[in-house]
Amino acid sequence: MSSAPLRITVVRSHGDVRRFVDLPWRLYAGDPCWVPPLKKQVRGYLDTKHPFYADGAAEREIFLAWRRTRVVGRIAAIINHAHNSYHQDRWGFFGFFESEDDPEAAAALVAAAADWVKAKGCDAIAGPMNPSTNYEAGLLTKGFDTPPCVMMTYNPPRYAELLEATGLTKLKDLFAYQSPVHAKSLTRRASASRISGSDRRTSETSRARSRSSARSTTRRGRRTGGSSQRANWSSRRSPRTSNRSWTRR
Repeated sequence: MSSAPLRITVVRSHGDVRRFVDLPWRLYAGDPCWVPPLKKQVRGYLDTKHPFYADGAAEREIFLAWRRTRVVGRIAAIINHAHNSYHQDRWGFFGFFESEDDPEAAAALVAAAADWVKAKGCDAIAGPMNPSTNYEAGLLTKGFDTPPCVMMTYNPPRYAELLEATGLTKLKDLFAYQSPVHAKSLTRRASASRISGSDRRTSETSRARSRSSARSTTRRGRRTGGSSQRANWSSRRSPRTSNRSWTRR
């Protein structure tokens, strides 16, 4: 940890948004299990024009931790009004947490997020949520030797210790499983994909004949395509990773 003074800033400029999004590329450099996210997608989750924030359903503030000119951490403070309305809660959330091995910076970031949601009327803060359970949630606590799957979090082992040192306590355990795919499932999926492809070709042919009939065929093709995404998984499951979410009141 550097002896340089620590400061926490609210992200306001496009440059700071870029620094917020880019930080993991430096923190995870050389980690063979880290799978870089799409930067455009991360920026989208932070953009208040994203559907998550539509019609006042949620709001957020994002923060950076600095030591002189070096960004050493980041966090987002989130209020999911839709969640609180449904569950009759007054909870705030934090997410997109990243930090160097710097307990002071981690504590200051969590405090900034907690203070922000408290000022908005919340009586607890929980996370990580990136930005809600409909996206990535939780902190990896086991399974650091394998890359994450889609919509699964990945982080260094030290993050649990950094967060618990701020006064956060475990809220719940989240589990992910590896499950082999039965050979018959792959056969059915391939067959469904061929059928879906046939429907698309029929739709393209119909479009040249009649615009109205093409619309009808396209809708049928989409329904068939949707069903082709379903796969049957075998019941033999083994734990792959363990995630946790934390809370502080």
